[in-house]
Amino acid sequence: MFPRNGALSLCVVLSCMVCVQPEQNGRRKPNSVVGVNTTCTADTLTVKILMEQPFQGLLYARGFPLECRVQGIGGTDVTLHLPATGCGVRVIPSKDALALAYTVVMDIQIDRHLQQAADQQRTITCRLPADSLLLSPSLTLAQEPLHPSARVARKKADIPSTEFHQQNTVLTTPLGQSRVWMEIKGQSNSGQVSVGEETSLLVKALLPAGFGTHVTDCVAHDGAGESSQHLLDEWGCPIDEQILPALQPLLHDDSSSKLRLQVAGATFAAFKFPDRNNLHLRCTLQICRGSCTKRNCNSVVSSNSRISRKLKDEEGEVISQLEVFNSVEVLAPGIELDDVDSQLNSDELPEPPLRLPHGDRAFCLSPPKMALAFGVLGLVFVCAVAVALYTLLKGRHHYHSKVHLGEETLIVQDSPFMGHRIQWPHIRVMH
Repeated sequence: MFPRNGALSLCVVLSCMVCVQPEQNGRRKPNSVVGVNTTCTADTLTVKILMEQPFQGLLYARGFPLECRVQGIGGTDVTLHLPATGCGVRVIPSKDALALAYTVVMDIQIDRHLQQAADQQRTITCRLPADSLLLSPSLTLAQEPLHPSARVARKKADIPSTEFHQQNTVLTTPLGQSRVWMEIKGQSNSGQVSVGEETSLLVKALLPAGFGTHVTDCVAHDGAGESSQHLLDEWGCPIDEQILPALQPLLHDDSSSKLRLQVAGATFAAFKFPDRNNLHLRCTLQICRGSCTKRNCNSVVSSNSRISRKLKDEEGEVISQLEVFNSVEVLAPGIELDDVDSQLNSDELPEPPLRLPHGDRAFCLSPPKMALAFGVLGLVFVCAVAVALYTLLKGRHHYHSKVHLGEETLIVQDSPFMGHRIQWPHIRVMH
């Protein structure tokens, strides 16, 4: 009795396991992120995502699914290299301004072609090494020797070569510890602004005493290399003050510390490029010996005279030019909602695409030519109607004239007052 019941119970359990097994396989756990590794330099940000299962989907920077992405090839990790000047990468300084970091939002798309609820998003932050500057390596001040001006060169003969080398070394050593960066801040300072919101552009520099800065050659771009707009020229003068005015000095630290903070900034109404939610700004920061020579943007001076004055200037010599950059997410909720409302409130159904016949029977006209053809046809129609009316009226007038003339002739011939008598037919009656 019991063995038979035990065998029956075992069969039932095995059947349930067989039935449940496919269901569990069909509800396989979705792939997920188990780790993130980042490395960064002054020019690039490298992101490595570790997945729990083999990954064949897409990894891309948010807002750049086509330009800044990499596709998995079946491994459990995927690596993406991003340029520091694009792809939505932002620069954030520490509170003490002694450290800088890159941050970017990454989207992990599990499927290669489809976006699903299982897709994940990660905010990546990478702290730059202590010796990194936000400039091209070829422009690093610590590696670039200071060239004496003409006035110093004339006095170089009075100074021993070893002493001059020591003075040059003293000047270059503090510059290697300097920091230069750009900040873009809205009213909430959250990394997001809205179109038209008052936004501050700040260029900050930690430099030793005896050096000045000047911001020139600012460019706005979309981060993908498709659209750009020049904002400041090579002298720091605005191209269009309604978009971005010239940057003005806001802070000059005169403390006795080795590194002094200098800030130049301007306020502008936030703008964006179409179909992009990230606005990237890139400017050139001139490092000068002493105070940089400022240009009067309001004076009408030719370019040649400006260049000649720059070549002759000895005070405020530009010893290097650094590139500073940053980005901010710009939202346009009003514009986007207006577009959606206009599409939803439209009662007209979209017209099906027009299919033209292939071969010699296909005949196409541009809108201007079509309008001209209809105009000519309309003019011909009006002329034809006018001719038809004229002919009709003329025929009726001729007919009435002819009938009236016939009646008058009949009256004149039969009137007894004109010597005429009516010739009545004679009828003879036969008796």
